[in-house]
Amino acid sequence: FGGWCSGSSSCVYTSGADACGRMPGCRWLQAIRPLNLTAEREADAADAARSAREIKAANDALRAVAKCQGDGSEAENPYCKFIPDASTCKVLVGCNWHGESGYGGWCTGG
Repeated sequence: FGGWCSGSSSCVYTSGADACGRMPGCRWLQAIRPLNLTAEREADAADAARSAREIKAANDALRAVAKCQGDGSEAENPYCKFIPDASTCKVLVGCNWHGESGYGGWCTGG
């Protein structure tokens, strides 16, 4: 839009400079520079990829030390690794504490 409409809450969704100028209490603020959509999309993609790597690294680190585990498949219960005690872990579907489950086993696969 080349800028934005500033003022009261009624100014927020105004679509352009002309409409903004007709709204009481609103004024049009010119953008400092034009929007580069390609650069914005590339930056968003890079941030998303970095975030995904960080989440995976944190997940892998927690899973490596957790006593409560899932079955290791893509479809495992993702919350098992957050359970700190054996009794709770053993009664959660898809979780096991050092291979022990309150259900006598668990369904695996995906």
